[in-house]
Amino acid sequence: MASNLSRKEIYEKHFHIGKTFQTYFTSDSHCVDDTLMRMVQNSFNFFASGAVKGDTMIQYGGAFIIPLLYSACDLFKNIIYIDFLDGCCQSARKWINKEPDAIDWSSCSKFLCQPEEDREKVIEKEEKMRSLIKDVIKAELSDDYPVAPKLSSLADCLLTAYCLEIFCHNKESFQIALKQMALLIKLEGCLLINMLLDCTFFKVEKFKFPVLCLSEEYVRQAVTNVGFEIKHCNISPRSKPTLYSEFDYSGCLLLVAYKKRNV
Repeated sequence: MASNLSRKEIYEKHFHIGKTFQTYFTSDSHCVDDTLMRMVQNSFNFFASGAVKGDTMIQYGGAFIIPLLYSACDLFKNIIYIDFLDGCCQSARKWINKEPDAIDWSSCSKFLCQPEEDREKVIEKEEKMRSLIKDVIKAELSDDYPVAPKLSSLADCLLTAYCLEIFCHNKESFQIALKQMALLIKLEGCLLINMLLDCTFFKVEKFKFPVLCLSEEYVRQAVTNVGFEIKHCNISPRSKPTLYSEFDYSGCLLLVAYKKRNV
């Protein structure tokens, strides 16, 4: 990790979605961890339950992890993808346009989401997703935290995964970024957070990326502070402690909350 660089500079200069995909989301990767797979599965199951639906959904950061949206595309009329890194936005556009060098997320869909065992059905669902993604927005990443863009309409549901904990350098910046993110959600709208707990770093190849170390208790309080009521919170403890040299998290958090007031 280049300690002389800001968090923004580290991720802008060194993060590569393709290398990350190969490291953590392919079945032959030595870094594959069942906990991460359960995180994707939990999101899949939440949307499949039909607990939330509406006109617009936002995926906020998360490097455009397609399997997170496999069930969501049946529940919303529009999907907006927001990210803070050029490479992630480019990767999303390549996938939408089916460019030859786009990441083939369907190649690992069975591995990530057991309900989607039929590859043809997955590809069909991905075609629907391409038609629903109305915008890919490159938002500002300050030296301290991601800055939410201004949108003409608010979301019925916002899904964020592996975003605030990697781009925010301390708890104060995390709270500011979370409040900005909350401004993108309608009153009574749903916030779905996937997050690594007690994590300080993850590695891609030999590069070590910093992560803000957060506890379940702190995340719960921060979400409540910005006007949400928590309806569900699930933690999947990590299953392979032998991989601590690659990333040191204790578990994956899935938190579902509904916006009750503007802050």
